[in-house]
Amino acid sequence: MSCFTKSRDDGTRVIFIWAPKDANAALSMLDKHIRYNLVTPKMFNRAVLCHKHSADENAENPDNYQLKIYSVDGKTELWMSGFETGSRNVAAHGAVQALMLMGFEISPERDVLGLARGKEKTFKK
Repeated sequence: MSCFTKSRDDGTRVIFIWAPKDANAALSMLDKHIRYNLVTPKMFNRAVLCHKHSADENAENPDNYQLKIYSVDGKTELWMSGFETGSRNVAAHGAVQALMLMGFEISPERDVLGLARGKEKTFKK
């Protein structure tokens, strides 16, 4: 479990919340980022959820981040691991909670629990 930030050559800042297979830890880190004003939910307007496969131990692999959230200005991205889709377990409910914490209005049954593994779902505010 860790958090780190990287900047791309185009100036985009990417905040990584790395908690593979631990939705509770990922949610806890997201909550801390919000409480300490490191992430402001109203500045983000698009999220993409996709659970492609079981995460390996490579924090650099973009496929290991099931939830990616993008800022309005396109200059900040928040990538989160530790979530799943399509099943009723802690990791899927974690994805629901993370989206709700970030201010997205969703239908848990349809948007997360009903989303098949490998399928992508985009949410907009």
